[in-house]
Amino acid sequence: MEELSEQAVHKPLMTFERDKILGRGTFACVFYGTLNGKPVAVKRIQLHDLEEFIPNWEEIAMKQLDHENVVKLLHVEENEDFKFLVLELCEATVDDYIRRRYMADMPSDCEALYQMASGVQYIHSKGFVHRNIKPENVLISASGDLKIADFGFCKPFRPSGSFSMSSSGPRGTRIYSAPEFLQLEGKSKDDKEKIRCDISIDVFSLGCMFFCYIKKGDHPFAKPGSPITYAVASNIIHGKKYLHRALMQDHYAYEIIDGMTQAVPQDRWKLDRVIEILLLQFKKT
Repeated sequence: MEELSEQAVHKPLMTFERDKILGRGTFACVFYGTLNGKPVAVKRIQLHDLEEFIPNWEEIAMKQLDHENVVKLLHVEENEDFKFLVLELCEATVDDYIRRRYMADMPSDCEALYQMASGVQYIHSKGFVHRNIKPENVLISASGDLKIADFGFCKPFRPSGSFSMSSSGPRGTRIYSAPEFLQLEGKSKDDKEKIRCDISIDVFSLGCMFFCYIKKGDHPFAKPGSPITYAVASNIIHGKKYLHRALMQDHYAYEIIDGMTQAVPQDRWKLDRVIEILLLQFKKT
């Protein structure tokens, strides 16, 4: 009998179930699977799409990230057609929670906001901007911890915090995009390549998410109780914010969200300030 090499003996065994889809994206599908018999999520990405549309920053970034509020990459495999990112398995998304499809116990609002801000700050500390912060991309673990996920659009930034735009233009979800990002739509390829954005776009998106989390689905740039449609993107561009009509100005999160969603990038709050205030509030409760 042929003796197996030590590498073959210790190669992790990954499986996934095609009929158990946990989520779909533009370039990938996430399945329920196992790694050495333990439940995991398996993100399958077509290699053609990876090469044509998405630089390989997702895998590069996730291999450098290890934080309780960032979803963990456990293993990577690929064949001639697909790359497989094996991720820790979570229970639901924040979108499930705010739409009341997930009813398990959750941390307090203040702690939840703190966890999300801590996750994004950690990602930035490792030199990456996420570019697609939204409720669907924050996962809820079995223990109730919130974890930033889906790094398909992430990219590195310069020490100044800025990064160049791809010629394809803005990435991510329009209703959670910063105004300077949305204003790139319709510009020529040459113009886009000359423009630089900075990591405050993640802060803006997170501020919108904070509001949606607290108000269970409302958006700071939509009238309270109204459907969140793509008209919200127009309100973001024109600075039509409805924060004051949905949240009392003495609410601890009012100033935070207002500061995070300032139209001018330089005026937006930094995440260390956000985290400091949330920690103080958390100690009061």
